[in-house]
Amino acid sequence: MFAIASGDVVMRDDGAMADEFERVQRIAVLGGGPGGYEAAIAGAQLGAEVTLVEQVGVGGSAVLTDVVPSTSLIATAEAASAIGEAADLGVQFFTRSDRNPPVSPEIAGNLATVNSRLTGLPGPQSEDLRATLVHHGV
Repeated sequence: MFAIASGDVVMRDDGAMADEFERVQRIAVLGGGPGGYEAAIAGAQLGAEVTLVEQVGVGGSAVLTDVVPSTSLIATAEAASAIGEAADLGVQFFTRSDRNPPVSPEIAGNLATVNSRLTGLPGPQSEDLRATLVHHGV
């Protein structure tokens, strides 16, 4: 991610050139990851005209492929692990059975559900970030 800034002289209504304080700064930010996102907002808050260029979605790999999806996978694994360790805490799971003793259930993951959660989380978060950028005039 990097930013390029250039100032354009603004003409006043009377045709005279504006002084240096009336220059319009234009910033192009390449990459919508955490650094680019913050740079774009900071530039806009300081009065620049900011354009953010992002190929995939705002948030970068942290939101779209790394942190958010891996956090979901970790939560899934922790839930399965907690169920597996519940007996050590005095919690037992059984299924009803005509046999004696009761049958302990198996722990299984539903990969379709896990995948749906993984692919469903990043989109709304990226959209929230985009809406924040638009709110700041980027």
